[in-house]
Amino acid sequence: MAYYVYSDWMEGAFYNLLSPCRSPALFTHAVDRMVADGIMNMDECRPFIQKREWISFNREGREATLPGVVPDGKRTLVLVLDLSCPSCREALDKLGEDSRWEGLRHIAICCGIGPEPSVPGWEYIHPDDASNVFDKRLTPIYFIVDSAGKVEQPYTPAL
Repeated sequence: MAYYVYSDWMEGAFYNLLSPCRSPALFTHAVDRMVADGIMNMDECRPFIQKREWISFNREGREATLPGVVPDGKRTLVLVLDLSCPSCREALDKLGEDSRWEGLRHIAICCGIGPEPSVPGWEYIHPDDASNVFDKRLTPIYFIVDSAGKVEQPYTPAL
């Protein structure tokens, strides 16, 4: 029972984007320890293993993982959104109007099911493998990729 309580706490503290304790390194270590100890079976560990994969993508200073996106050598604002999420659609407007992002390429990576937004200035990408790279439950999130293809600003909640 202790591992179930620990796993819930660990996910909220080390994985959640809004947690002040968010730490990809600690989350990865904790998941590896849960798996190695064998107290939870693999079916119970599988969701944490998937989150361990998601948290390793698009960290600051690393090569960006952008499914379906053709790099063009420009600084890029990437917004990951769930097409069925009203907050995600609102984030398109807010980020698109923010003067900090003028001159950047704007890409919206669309997950989920729903009509494509019609906000001008955005390229809409619908990659088949988005769910392997992004946790759509954390959307809307954005990050910045520099002209060399490295993550300049890691995942940030678009509130």
